[in-house]
Amino acid sequence: MDVNGTKYEVQYDGSGNTNIVVQNGESPAVIAKKFGCTLEDLKSLNADKLHGKGQNTYFLVGDTIKSPVNWTQMLLYCKAGILKNRL
Repeated sequence: MDVNGTKYEVQYDGSGNTNIVVQNGESPAVIAKKFGCTLEDLKSLNADKLHGKGQNTYFLVGDTIKSPVNWTQMLLYCKAGILKNRL
């Protein structure tokens, strides 16, 4: 999937979430905004992958994390241009 010129490898996990690979320079807040979910939901779903404490939390580049937005929603967002407008 291409989000504003950045290619993402995404995979639906069958449980209502989409697996994505963290790119260089992406904070949890940036990822949540790009993929249309709340920061709280993203952190909760990936608590085992978070590093740091408080507001200084981060994911490692290359980590596969879950976004609580499913594949169907992702495709609809891309087609409607919603993801592009969230960046």
